[in-house]
Amino acid sequence: MRKYWIGQEPMACPRPRVTKAGRAYMPKRYTDWKKLAGLYLFEQWQGEVYSSAVSVRIIAVFKRLARTPKKRPERVWKQSKPDADNLAKSVLDLMVDVGILEDDNIVARLVVEKHYAGLGEDAHIAIEVANVEE
Repeated sequence: MRKYWIGQEPMACPRPRVTKAGRAYMPKRYTDWKKLAGLYLFEQWQGEVYSSAVSVRIIAVFKRLARTPKKRPERVWKQSKPDADNLAKSVLDLMVDVGILEDDNIVARLVVEKHYAGLGEDAHIAIEVANVEE
């Protein structure tokens, strides 16, 4: 099993925008996020490319809410937007772009968790990838 860590706020994959001329594009905020997140993954990547069935676990940790009491230092489940499937889409697309996954259709098992950060914890994304046979 390989573990990866992206040290920035998770972001869901948005819908493409379309110009008046009919050309589709992704919003700049998303493409900027993807570039920075890609650098985090690329630095940790050791050249392995998964090309058969894999299991992926994505743990998305969002910035702690200011109103969360300090007497509750642990992570709290996030039950609001963004949707887990859109978070997974952005992370899996990123893993394909970097070269970790040959294609995101090889993901046989996918687990996505959304949390608010614990006390003293920064927003990040933790990813675990393993061959299904492992």
